[in-house]
Amino acid sequence: MTYIISHFWLWLLPIFIAGIATAILTRQAEAKGKVAPWLIWCGLAFAAGVLTALLDVLLGRAGVWLETALASFVVYMLGAGAGALLRKGDLAEHKGWALGLIPAALLWFAGNVFGTPNMEADLKKSVGAAIKDAREDARNFQIVGRDVLLSNDVADRGALAATIRKIEGIRAVIETEKTLAETPALGIAERAADVAKDAAEKAAEAGKEAVETGWADAGKATHDVATKGADADNDADKTTVHAGKAVANQSNTAAPAASPAEKAAAAKSALKSLPVSGPLDAAACQAALNATLVLDKIDFRSGSVKIGRASAYALDRLAALLQRCPEQKVEIGVHADNVGDEEGNQALSQRRADKVARYLANEGVAAARLTGVGYGDKQPIASNDHEEGRGENRRVEFILK
Repeated sequence: MTYIISHFWLWLLPIFIAGIATAILTRQAEAKGKVAPWLIWCGLAFAAGVLTALLDVLLGRAGVWLETALASFVVYMLGAGAGALLRKGDLAEHKGWALGLIPAALLWFAGNVFGTPNMEADLKKSVGAAIKDAREDARNFQIVGRDVLLSNDVADRGALAATIRKIEGIRAVIETEKTLAETPALGIAERAADVAKDAAEKAAEAGKEAVETGWADAGKATHDVATKGADADNDADKTTVHAGKAVANQSNTAAPAASPAEKAAAAKSALKSLPVSGPLDAAACQAALNATLVLDKIDFRSGSVKIGRASAYALDRLAALLQRCPEQKVEIGVHADNVGDEEGNQALSQRRADKVARYLANEGVAAARLTGVGYGDKQPIASNDHEEGRGENRRVEFILK
């Protein structure tokens, strides 16, 4: 509560003044020893609010609004009491103080609308610095109210969460499965670096053989050095060119034994070293699109084309990626399971594909780049005999052309 008061004092001060003014202007006293009904009800609501705040029932911005409401009520009552004493009145004259709750409530509302984003920005700087000090991705979190959404793919999440909780103003650290970095990252560069390192090791090995062989086999040793070095460089080049394609196809080419958790882990490990900004080549862009779709699947309500909040979040990230490869056209393929008739599935998947295309266009992706294709149930990737397989078949794919 101390942090709330220190951050919202600019709005709490006029609430205090409103309490003073109300007490000075109104002189409606209750009978001695009596409490006005409005104050009884407000007192009960205040007690319920305190209990709710202590139990952390409301999280995120809802929790902040509750805390500021409690602080505002206390500050208003203190102001009203001070106003009554200033005019040498009596606290029993609280019957008319209810009128001042209206401007106080308006100030409380304005304070939350304009003050909460500033508070979140302040906390974001502090948490970002702590995460950076821990050598983690300083973008891989979100601030909602006084709570931190922290992706559970960080290396030492428990220790990091404990550090974050010590930051002034933080109330809770909430784990989430999602990667929250503003820009997804892909491990293509890391893989290319590994191959380049392997190339250097091969060349060094060949050089060692040259020294051990001596002058008699110097020609052969020199040939081995050149051959192995060239082979290693060729491997590095191929890895750099095709790493994106390998990751792009990982969701479809993974071994049959791979579980959803393993696929998600592979996608998370892949989203690590894509440049923060700037254009992407087609392979890297395709890989990033596929990896994102592994972590954030686009779902629709049964028989509907409505895009839910979670799916909209995924599409926002996909739109940001597509804007980094602006020369590529995109086919949005929507697939269905075999529940229902084939013709109906085909028509529904086409409407869903068109809906996704319109959503991306509204997010700034050029409409001329987008083509929606509904495949219905014609291209299953799993068995439709059980729900798990049908869930895999209900999917959206982005294919760059």
